[in-house]
Amino acid sequence: MANLKSSKKDVKRSRVNAKRNAAYETSMKTSIKKFFVAVEKGAAADAAGLLQQAQSRIGLACKKGVIKG
Repeated sequence: MANLKSSKKDVKRSRVNAKRNAAYETSMKTSIKKFFVAVEKGAAADAAGLLQQAQSRIGLACKKGVIKG
């Protein structure tokens, strides 16, 4: 465990950022999976909306630095 006050803050900040990054990544993966399921079912109208949502989530994750892009 860290001894310095700043090191303790860094540990706390890292945990908070890891939770936030996991939330962005999970949201992105879920939207991608929903899109692929709609494509497999052949629902073109649903797939178009889900594609837009997936692209938005991927862009947001990239913008936040969760994934490289």
